[in-house]
Amino acid sequence: MSGQPRICTSCGQRSTNSAADAVCTACGAPLRAMTRMEALFDRWFGPSAASVSECYHRHRQLTELLWSRDGRGQEYYNILRPGISYSKFLQRVTDIICQGVRDGWVELRIPPVPVPDDAAYGIEFKDPDRFAAELTAAFAAPDAQRGKRPRGG
Repeated sequence: MSGQPRICTSCGQRSTNSAADAVCTACGAPLRAMTRMEALFDRWFGPSAASVSECYHRHRQLTELLWSRDGRGQEYYNILRPGISYSKFLQRVTDIICQGVRDGWVELRIPPVPVPDDAAYGIEFKDPDRFAAELTAAFAAPDAQRGKRPRGG
């Protein structure tokens, strides 16, 4: 099985690790062998090996950890009841947080060097109403979204 492409069962990270009990370097979930069809599509349409960045995935993991720690992620999931898996929910909210950082309404506090004190790491929502609005819009029930469309006569 040496060199056979493998894929993470959680985040989709690609790997060539052939060990049967291999785990994803990005999220720690188990790897599985790609089907022939997946390998074919991945070869032609997937990202090149040169474009996959370990730092990118690690940075997203840290961002996710900062907003979801202390049970906050599960709490938001239980409140919104989005109708998708918890892992997909985490990914989507992390996308929203990253956009908030880019737009300036979310600020991540990350020390310049790793420290053992979790209090040194944090997240600040400079515009908490914007965060709430983004979450609500991202996970609005289909009926609620349908109700917002203008009706034609």
